[in-house]
Amino acid sequence: MRNKRDADGPQNSDMYQVIAYGTALHCADTYLFYPEADLGRETTIPIRNSAIEVNTRRIAISGDDCVKSAEESARVVLEQATALGERYRRADSVQLSISVTRW
Repeated sequence: MRNKRDADGPQNSDMYQVIAYGTALHCADTYLFYPEADLGRETTIPIRNSAIEVNTRRIAISGDDCVKSAEESARVVLEQATALGERYRRADSVQLSISVTRW
């Protein structure tokens, strides 16, 4: 199985992709989801000279918790997006983009 992470975090190609989506869609908060086995801990990575932050999240991809894990991750992202929209009083401008990469 190919490891999707570099030693210190997500691969550069994953970062470039999510930053490009965030820039194109005017989304400051972006997310990368990884299988639990491929990501030691969840973190938020601020992008220098940019308003974009890349959030890494772990999800179960097998077993009984697979669907529950994916639903919980989506719920948390939507709650954060809604809170961000309310904070800026622009809830209608909050966008969610999910990119799925096959291994």
